[in-house]
Amino acid sequence: MEENLCASLTNKKFLEKYELVQPTPLGKGAFASVYWVRDVKTKEDWAMKVVDKNHLSLEDGELQAIRWEAEAQMLCHEPGVVELRESFEVSDGGDLDKGFIYMAMEMCKGGELFDRIMEKSCYTELDAILVVRSIAKALANCHVHSVVHLDLKPENVLYVDKEGEPDGESVKLCDFGISRTMDPDHPAGGELTADGHCAPDGRLHGTPGYIAPEMINQEPFDGKCDVWQLGVMAYILISGIPPFEEPQHLEGTPEGMEAMFEYIKAGDYFPFDEYQPMGKEANPWEVCSKDARDFVKKCLIPSTKDRPSMKELLVHPWIANDTTRVAAAREKVINPTKTRLRKMMMRAKLQKGIRHCIIVNRLNKAATAFAAKPANMKYSEMQAAVATN
Repeated sequence: MEENLCASLTNKKFLEKYELVQPTPLGKGAFASVYWVRDVKTKEDWAMKVVDKNHLSLEDGELQAIRWEAEAQMLCHEPGVVELRESFEVSDGGDLDKGFIYMAMEMCKGGELFDRIMEKSCYTELDAILVVRSIAKALANCHVHSVVHLDLKPENVLYVDKEGEPDGESVKLCDFGISRTMDPDHPAGGELTADGHCAPDGRLHGTPGYIAPEMINQEPFDGKCDVWQLGVMAYILISGIPPFEEPQHLEGTPEGMEAMFEYIKAGDYFPFDEYQPMGKEANPWEVCSKDARDFVKKCLIPSTKDRPSMKELLVHPWIANDTTRVAAAREKVINPTKTRLRKMMMRAKLQKGIRHCIIVNRLNKAATAFAAKPANMKYSEMQAAVATN
């Protein structure tokens, strides 16, 4: 893998357009790395995602998924989505001589959402409003183009530039890797229901703590999955804790996952009034506005019939453009949320190394079997069956 990606940076077609600024990757994945590159003609800097085609499976649809990711990002081009300048492929290079896919994306120098919040000397409700509003607008545009993101979480929200710079407060949505199209005529689209929803395919698309109830229930889904995930993110940005978690004594187990999924399906998020402040800090749910609480409540309605669309969310008072309300929100300081976020980030990083392979692999295998499971079979029983195979 490492040797292949090094070979990708010496490919003739790549070198005709770009030069490597920094050999160390900005980020790495199983089959891809992101590098800081510069256009040889314009001298503009870009983030180049290089995907190794040598070990992608055509049968599993991995190559098609990568191609769709690039197309989806192009389709959804707007100020709130990380720009994809171009995508191109080469058919040679690597240990199997199958080549690479290159995706030249906008450089977002401001870093990930949580990291930036940690740097703020004063964190207010307005900071949360500006982020949520920007992402809601970006997602609403995605839905206009029949694209459902499905993986909204703080790690996939980037600041355009560092604080104090002209674009220092602008955020953008990235990573369309598991997005779906609802266009019935698109070759990348899966099966659609008669009313135009994505039909369940036996998989759980999304990150466990952010996933929507209809996905867990293997019901038809649409852009309202993104509404749910935006609600989860808004909850975290205000309180500093996730609304849904595995019970502590079952953490990292199939039973813990099942319990968290039951909370999600019921919309049983951690109650506002049971938030336990640390020391003398104020409960952020008491400090923040009523509109903020109402926004979260509306996003986290389990029934898709009652949950608003992203377009309807844009006119919600909490994020609608109202200068008087914005001025008031600016005064609502929720600095203790940063402490909670820091603990949440540290805990997530600790869990990631221990649980990533176990949970994600079991989750995907279990979800594949979900559609065929007996009606009375519990998720934990299905997970246990997968683990023993």
